[in-house]
Amino acid sequence: MNDTNISGIKHTLQTLPDDIKNRKEKLVLLFKDNKYKNIKESIAILLFLEKIFLNKEELYWHLFNHYIIFGLYDEALRALRTIINENEFIINICKEYKPELPENVILDITKGESNSFKAWITKSLDNNKYVSAYYEIAVYLRDLLPDRSMEFMKKAYKLSDGKMEIRILLNMVKTYIENNNKEKAIKVLKDKIYNSDEHDSAIIYRLASLIENEEPDKALNLFKQIKKNGNNYLDTEERISNLTKSLKKFIIKDQDEDINNDNGTIQFS
Repeated sequence: MNDTNISGIKHTLQTLPDDIKNRKEKLVLLFKDNKYKNIKESIAILLFLEKIFLNKEELYWHLFNHYIIFGLYDEALRALRTIINENEFIINICKEYKPELPENVILDITKGESNSFKAWITKSLDNNKYVSAYYEIAVYLRDLLPDRSMEFMKKAYKLSDGKMEIRILLNMVKTYIENNNKEKAIKVLKDKIYNSDEHDSAIIYRLASLIENEEPDKALNLFKQIKKNGNNYLDTEERISNLTKSLKKFIIKDQDEDINNDNGTIQFS
């Protein structure tokens, strides 16, 4: 399937009918056309169907398989646990949609056991690919299923480090801002800066930009830190200058109010 058709899948998901019956029919047909071919898109379709399907065994089996292919092993295990006791169902559907797993692992799953699958996960896990998979699906779902997107984004962030961690954090902040949750965006940035040795200028700049109206003194210190680190943004000097002037005006205004409110009496406590 070409890129145009793949973008068409996302458009379809963004314009689903409100009527549950028509919505379900459209999603089922969309999944039928894309299952086991366009994995990321198929996961999104299944997550939409999860909300409206009453009998979810087959849905979770497909999620289980697609998560394995995409590399989201913890999600695969979670999907499997919902149906692990449905032995007869698993045996039958496994013949048609066989997981990309070793034979001994598949055999244990059909017996209602998941320990060998958990062991296979541990052996197969590549943390960099694992983080990338969580991050990729989170970005794809951002404007489709924001809550699920943030769940995946948080998992990617928790597992990441270095430059990838910074990239994911800034995307989390972007998502919070787009969803009108500025307070949460500020909180995750403050947690990162004030509770660690993190001195990345991109994170400091993002926080300073978000709080310069509400907390100008803290924002000023952050912009000064960026300048000190030698990683100036084009407007760093201008922001420092504006905040410095603004704070001076505030101090002068405060002093004037104190003078105007002075009634000439001395109070003893």
